[in-house]
Amino acid sequence: MKHLPLFAAAAVIAAMCSGCFTAPFSLPFGLVTSYSAPLTTEGPCKEGSKKGSSSAISVLNLVTVGDCSLNAAIKEGGLKEMYYADYEYTNVLWLFQKVTIDVFGE
Repeated sequence: MKHLPLFAAAAVIAAMCSGCFTAPFSLPFGLVTSYSAPLTTEGPCKEGSKKGSSSAISVLNLVTVGDCSLNAAIKEGGLKEMYYADYEYTNVLWLFQKVTIDVFGE
């Protein structure tokens, strides 16, 4: 029973370091983080005339809302063909996090 707090703390740390709490390609931890990066890297990127975006936010890693899927971004932009995708990640003291997916195409 005396090992329960240690086990619980290890489980929380493991969950926070898992992919469920981080962006696709996460940079080292920082108190305030904001960056953009490519989500797709295959082949040459053609310029598209249309753009679609989708987002999800998380508050305190307890409440997460939104749909940041590629399908949601494609529908929002009215794309018939996707050329490439980028994402933006913002983190403020792990109290607020936001992931936005931007897709480009025709």
